[in-house]
Amino acid sequence: MAWLALALVTALFYGLQGVWTKWITRLVSGPAASWAIFAFAFPFLAVYLAVRGVPSVIEPAFWPALITNVAINLVSFYLYVSAIQRSDLGLTYPLLALTPALVLPIEWLLLGDVPGPGGLGGILLVVAGVYLLNFNERRSGLLAPLAAVFRDPGARRMLAVALIWSISSVVDKVATVSSSTAFYGTLECGLLGLAFAPLVMRQDGGFGRALSGRRGWLLAVQGFLFAAMFVAQMEALRRALAAYVISIKRSGAVVTVLLGSLLFGEPRLRERLTGTVVILVGVLLIAIAS
Repeated sequence: MAWLALALVTALFYGLQGVWTKWITRLVSGPAASWAIFAFAFPFLAVYLAVRGVPSVIEPAFWPALITNVAINLVSFYLYVSAIQRSDLGLTYPLLALTPALVLPIEWLLLGDVPGPGGLGGILLVVAGVYLLNFNERRSGLLAPLAAVFRDPGARRMLAVALIWSISSVVDKVATVSSSTAFYGTLECGLLGLAFAPLVMRQDGGFGRALSGRRGWLLAVQGFLFAAMFVAQMEALRRALAAYVISIKRSGAVVTVLLGSLLFGEPRLRERLTGTVVILVGVLLIAIAS
C-alpha cells in the first residue's frame, strides 16, 4: 500500500497549496503566484532528478505527453489561481473532487483501466459530497446547490480546471511511465516557469518588483509545496489507477476548507465540512476497493 501513503502525502500538500495561494495573492498578482509554482519548484525537482538520474530509455510517447500537458497546465493553473482569488476556498477547492468522476471515462478510453464497483461507488460519493457543499441552497430547488456553483465566478473557473485536470492527470501517467517522475517533473516545471514568465513581466513590471521584500520567500514556499505534492503524486500514479490517486489527493480539500474558515473567516463551515466528510468516505471506499 505504498501508493496510499504517497497519495495521502499528496493530499496534505495539495490542501496547503490552496491555502498558501489564497494567502499570497493578497500580496502578489495571480500570474506571479502561478509562475512561482513552477519556477521555484524547478530547483527542488532538479535535485531530485540528479539523485534519481536521467532515465536510460525515454519512450517516444513521452514528448507529445509533455508538450500536451505544458499547454494544458498553462491554461489550467491560470484559471486555478484566478478561482482562488475570486471566491471562498470552501466553495471552490472541493469542486476539484469532480476530477475523479471525469477521469473514469477518459482513463478507460486512453488506458483501458476501469475501476471496480467499489471504486466507482467511491467516486459517486465524492460527487455527492460536492453537492452537499451548497446544501443550504436546496430550499430554492433540488438542483439549486448545483446552480449556485454556476453563479459563482470563481466556482465556474474551478469547474473548468477540474475538467482540464481530468485530462492532464491521465497524460501525467503516460509521461511518467514513458520516462520517470523526476525527468518529467523537472522538464514540465521548467517549461511552465518559462511560459508564465512573460505574464509576470507584463503585469508585475518585471521580476525585481515581483520578488521584492518578503514576496520572494512567499513565492519560494509556493514552489516547494508544489514540488513536494508533485513528486508524491507522480510516484503514486506509477503504482495505482489515476482515478484512485486523484480521489485521495482531493481529500486534501478538508485541510483547505478548515484553514479557509480559520484564516480567512469563510462562512458555512459546518455545511462545507459535511460535504468534505462525504468526500472522505468516498475516498476510503476507493482505497479499500483497490
